[in-house]
Amino acid sequence: MVQQWNFGVQRQLPLALTLEVNYVGNHSLHLPYVIPINVVPLSQVDTVTQAGNSTAQQQAVKPYPALSTFSVQRHIGMSNYNSLQVTMRRQFNSKFVILSSYTFAKALDDGSTIYNFSAPNGTANAQYTAVDSLRKLDYAVSNIDIKHRLNIALQYTSSGPWWLRGWRISPAFVGQTGLPINITQNNVIPNISQQRPNGNPKDILVKPYLDGNVLRYFKPVAPTGTQQGDTSYPLTPSGPIYNPSRTVRLVPTGLGNVPRDAVRALGIIQFDASVSKTFDLWRNLKFQFRVDAFNVLNHTNFNAPSAVNLALTAAPDQIPGTSNYVANFRAGSNAFGQINGTQPPRTMQLVGRFNF
Repeated sequence: MVQQWNFGVQRQLPLALTLEVNYVGNHSLHLPYVIPINVVPLSQVDTVTQAGNSTAQQQAVKPYPALSTFSVQRHIGMSNYNSLQVTMRRQFNSKFVILSSYTFAKALDDGSTIYNFSAPNGTANAQYTAVDSLRKLDYAVSNIDIKHRLNIALQYTSSGPWWLRGWRISPAFVGQTGLPINITQNNVIPNISQQRPNGNPKDILVKPYLDGNVLRYFKPVAPTGTQQGDTSYPLTPSGPIYNPSRTVRLVPTGLGNVPRDAVRALGIIQFDASVSKTFDLWRNLKFQFRVDAFNVLNHTNFNAPSAVNLALTAAPDQIPGTSNYVANFRAGSNAFGQINGTQPPRTMQLVGRFNF
């Protein structure tokens, strides 16, 4: 069920300016959500994981021990969208016009997608979807939330002799804030969806910098020279995590307190341009020639860091010189937060089209 509403005003201003301000809202209920059925109860997680967390041990404590865990699609999801949309237009004459628009928006939901490929930075669902009350705690910003977006477009049609007349020049600027990133760790609770760590995720954000040959957006988990047993990283694992012999629980069982989609990737800035002209050939037959250039300035827009498809690895780590262990993210997490790619560079295309 989708409920939509909007309210807007338009006003003619001095200097031939036209201002339009709109509020747009959207609220959706009964959205599809993939829910696991016949899972290990949270009350049994400590017993099962400390004993070895084998498949047989998990099966023994499930509500229906003879059945495996399976998934069903229930229509229990919800989303909410609110935005302020401002448009300013100036028509100087029949040949020159400027159009600008700004959107300030917020999109919220309790699970942005049911398929990973349909989310720009990967699916970010609730940590524990098997229990409705826990799933609802992860109502947060959506994977597709763009907080600020600015567009400025110009269009000029040339005049003069026949060989200069009628060329349409259309530059455009687009700038927007980055999309959310969901920070996760390896799942240590049976049948959990996307387990998250503890701590303040904003403490790991850094201005992108070169760490050797690697470009980083998050603080490295195990910087060079850090000793084993180090627990100074801003984020800490959620449990349960045990020492290798499983005799001591290093981190108690619990969902991480890092919110869903807690940080954002870098924003995007791009200039595009188009030059075109339409030629009359015969009666209603016309030919349009156009040159399009995307990212004209070849500005570098970075992809999201590796957190979108790489979870932190929580594991026991021995304190040097002792037989004691601590839980941290040293093992297998060095690539976390690296930026490994960019958006497309400058691209140009030639277009020829017959209209009849």
